[in-house]
Amino acid sequence: MEKAGTISTSRAWAIVTILFCAAIVAFGLGFGIGLQKSYHTGLASAPLISPLFSPKSPSPEGKYRFAAVAADNAECSKIGNHVMAVQGGSAVDAAIAAILCVGIHNMQSCGIGGGHFLMYYNRHLDKMHSVVSREQAPSMATEDMFTSEKNSSSTAGKKKTLCFSITNK
Repeated sequence: MEKAGTISTSRAWAIVTILFCAAIVAFGLGFGIGLQKSYHTGLASAPLISPLFSPKSPSPEGKYRFAAVAADNAECSKIGNHVMAVQGGSAVDAAIAAILCVGIHNMQSCGIGGGHFLMYYNRHLDKMHSVVSREQAPSMATEDMFTSEKNSSSTAGKKKTLCFSITNK
């Protein structure tokens, strides 16, 4: 028999387990309710900004001292510029950072299988390159329809290709 005022070891473990579980539930509820309140408060105080309408650029002439990255979202342009100008990344690093950001802000605007336009300036060679890589070309397009005769792009071909153009200036 047990002495008066003492409890068995198994009963003590059961009480500790119940108290521990109750503490976890109370902490979880308090934390969840607190987050929910701060989330709704943050939504009410945050300005509603559409990703389609970005504020004006501080450089309306388009003159930049170090770098310029353009994306369809102002925040993504800032991220690309930060990667290239502040962190010392290349233009490709900045483009990757900007497109990852666009994938989050405007998911419908980018992803696997989409086309793109790219302009790249090589300062050492003083040359500008542009790449136009659009989605699937019409079924009668050919790979050489823009390279030979003046009106060759209007004549029908037989291959189904991806329309891709690189220009150097």
